[in-house]
Amino acid sequence: MLKIALQKRVRSNELLTLTSAVSSLTSNPSLHPGLNKVAPKRKPLSEATKAALKKKADKSRFTYGQLAAVYRRGQGAYLSSGSRNVPMAAWAMGRVNSFVSGKGGARTADADLLKKKRKKK
Repeated sequence: MLKIALQKRVRSNELLTLTSAVSSLTSNPSLHPGLNKVAPKRKPLSEATKAALKKKADKSRFTYGQLAAVYRRGQGAYLSSGSRNVPMAAWAMGRVNSFVSGKGGARTADADLLKKKRKKK
């Protein structure tokens, strides 16, 4: 349908180059950023954050991996609806503290992480 409408407005040689450009765009998924489902590399956690999470994991029944996952989710929650008055690291660590203590909403929000593997104490 697009071809027919364009044929009336442009000459045939221009139409040929336009349709070949459109077909090359649709056939090459690398030109469409939404079609490439490659996950971006995550920024590594700082050494201080890793140390704090390991310390919390030693004192609780949770593993370092679980707490790191909760921390990452806290970062995502900050980016989606964070506060201007609180830094991202504080927001994420607050979610970890809420998860470890059992008070607050982090346990219900991260219930799937609880079911994966529990550390026996």
